[in-house]
Amino acid sequence: MNASPEPQAWTLRRRPFLAPLWLGALALVLLLVAAVVLYQSATTTVIVIVRAGEAVQGGIADPPLAPEGEERAQRLAHLFGGASGAPLGTAGRLTAIYSLPERRATQTVEPLAALLRLPLNVTAAQPPEELATRVLREQRGHVALLVGDAAVVRQWLAALGIEAHGVARPRDDEYGRIDVISIPTLGSERLLQLQY
Repeated sequence: MNASPEPQAWTLRRRPFLAPLWLGALALVLLLVAAVVLYQSATTTVIVIVRAGEAVQGGIADPPLAPEGEERAQRLAHLFGGASGAPLGTAGRLTAIYSLPERRATQTVEPLAALLRLPLNVTAAQPPEELATRVLREQRGHVALLVGDAAVVRQWLAALGIEAHGVARPRDDEYGRIDVISIPTLGSERLLQLQY
C-alpha cells in the first residue's frame, strides 16, 4: 500500500510545473487562429464615383445626354471596360454599377454596363448617404461604380469620409472627374482622382 501514494504525489508535483507550458501553448494556438480569422476577414472595398455626363440644355425636365456627354460615356466604357476590365487590373474589375434614376446618369453608364455585361442597378429615390452605406455593405471586398449629379457626388464623398481629409469638392462644371475610394476593413480610406 505504500507504493500507491508515491506515484500520486509525483504526479501532483509535475502538473503545476507543466501547466504554464500548456497554457502558453494554448494561448499561442488561440492567437494564431485569431490572426488567421482576422487576415481572412480583412478586405478592401473600392467605390468609384463618377459624375453624370453633360446634359442637353433646355427646358426638358429629365434631359438626355448632350453629344459631349455621350462621348464621355464612351470614354468611361473604354476606361473601365477595356481588355482587362479595369484600369486597376483584374483585381480592380467592376462587379456592380449603381446609377441614379435620372436619364443622363443612366445613359452615362449604359455603354459600360453593356460592355461588362453587368446589370445596371438604378436606385430608387433615397438619401445619398444611405445609398453610399448600402453600396459599401453590399459590395464589401469588391469594386462598385456609382454615378450621379454633382450635388449627390458631393454627398457620397462626405458619407464615405473623403471630404474630412480636405479633398476639394467637385465643381458643378467638372464633368471628367473620377473619384476612386479605397476603403479597407482595417485602416483609413484612400482617394485616387482621375480625369477622363
